[in-house]
Amino acid sequence: MPSTRSFKNEVYGHLARVTKAMAHPVRFELLDLLGQAPRTVEDLANQVGQSIANTSHHLQILRSSQLVRVHREGIYHRYSLADEEVRDVLFVLKRLGEHCVSEVGLAVENFFQARDVERLTQSKLLQYLREGRVQVLDVRPIEEYRTAHLKDAVSIPVAELHQRLDELDDQQMVVAYCRGPYCVMASDAVHLLRHRGFDAHDAAMGIDQFRVLGLPIEQAANASAQ
Repeated sequence: MPSTRSFKNEVYGHLARVTKAMAHPVRFELLDLLGQAPRTVEDLANQVGQSIANTSHHLQILRSSQLVRVHREGIYHRYSLADEEVRDVLFVLKRLGEHCVSEVGLAVENFFQARDVERLTQSKLLQYLREGRVQVLDVRPIEEYRTAHLKDAVSIPVAELHQRLDELDDQQMVVAYCRGPYCVMASDAVHLLRHRGFDAHDAAMGIDQFRVLGLPIEQAANASAQ
C-alpha cells in the first residue's frame, strides 16, 4: 500500500507541472495572446519578439502540459488555448499578481502616465456605457475582434485608424479598448484620435475584464472551441 506522503508528492508534483509550464514571461505572454484568438507560430513569434525556434520551443512546453493545442493548416501550425479553464486561470493569476506584487501596478501606472493618456476607471467606463453616450472602438487585429468583442463595438485596427477616421463621429466621445490593461494599442489609438480633435479615452480593459463585469460579448460560434 502506498504511503500518504508518496501519494501527495505524486499529485502535487503533477499539479506543479502546470504552474511550472506557465512560470516564464514569454510563455505567460503567449497564453495571454492565445486568449485573444488562435495564432500561428510565426505570428506569435512576431508578437513576443522571439525567434520562431524559441517560440516553438515554448509552445511545446505549454502543449506538453495540456495548456494549448495545435492543428495544422496547410504548412502552418495554428495554436489555441486548450479550453476556457486556461483563460480563467490566466485571468485569476494576473489579478493575483497585481494584488501580491506591487511592482506590477507601479509599472503599469508609470508607463501610461509617461504616455499622457487618460485611462478610464471601471466606474467611469460603466457609467459611460450605461448612458450610451460613447462610441466603443475595438483596435485589435480583425481576427481577434471576430473571435470575441464587446457588443456594438466598432472594429478599426490601430494600424488602419488614421485612414478610417471618417467612420467615427467626431462629435461623440470615443472609448478605445484592446487586449487588456497591459496592452498599448488603445493608448496609441487615443493619442491619434486626440491629435485629430476627438474626445478619446483608453478603456484600460479587454474582453476578459468585460466578461467579469457582465457586459455583453459577441462571440464567434467556434470561439469556445479554439
